Amino acid sequence: MNRIAVLITCYNRKDKTLKCLSQLFNQEILVDVFLVDDDCTDGTGDAIKDYYPTVHVIKGDGLLFWNRGMYTAWTEAEKFDYDFYLWLNDDTYIFSDSLAMMLESSTKKNNKAMIVGASCDPNDQTVTSFGADWKSKALFPNGELQQCDAFGGNFVLIPRYVYKKCGKLDYHYRHSLGDIDYARHVISEGIEIFLAPKHIGICLNDLKTPKCFDKSLPLRERLRILHSPLSYSDPREFFYFYKKHEGVLSASLHLTSIYLKFFIKSI
Repeated sequence: MNRIAVLITCYNRKDKTLKCLSQLFNQEILVDVFLVDDDCTDGTGDAIKDYYPTVHVIKGDGLLFWNRGMYTAWTEAEKFDYDFYLWLNDDTYIFSDSLAMMLESSTKKNNKAMIVGASCDPNDQTVTSFGADWKSKALFPNGELQQCDAFGGNFVLIPRYVYKKCGKLDYHYRHSLGDIDYARHVISEGIEIFLAPKHIGICLNDLKTPKCFDKSLPLRERLRILHSPLSYSDPREFFYFYKKHEGVLSASLHLTSIYLKFFIKSI
């Protein structure tokens, strides 16, 4: 029987996190859950201990955000040498057969490829997490495994073979870019990535325009937000990403592009 470690990080979304766990434990397949409570103030960690006492709750300091939180959960889970590591966002509610489908897909690739799950918005059925090619062309589930080289990290199955070759997420990233970076790393190691044949669950599309473009805020405050983990556009992390994968020239061009876009939109 496969031993599966589910990795989750959360911050102040108690109801969503509990619903996510409820859907996860509704699967017929047994899993171990390693969940980082990144210093939640809404009682998330305590509620999880009450409702799901088997979950390994790991306390964060409030500064981990998604990527470093997932890294922290993975660091704890890897001590037990699992057959699979599964990333799961706590705002993603999976269907009852999703994990079985992911494992079946992995088996078809001899458990030597990453399998990515696409989620959809419950209101309009738009895809909210997906596999894609590097040009950001989203791939939609079509009943077959589709090869991709980029993905959103909502629901991702990583076999031991992949983990042993590629390791964990890069701790340099705080919130975003960690999943995209991992995809690039995996591809560079000659490992394939596939989108699962069916949607794996629902996830509300709640992306909003970053506040760094809110002209009602002072420029200094918008600059601070631009460099914050939740801006999804931190120039320093993008520079690191492109330097790592494409070299200093590409990194410099992207850095310049981000600041130009910011100042043009600020005028």
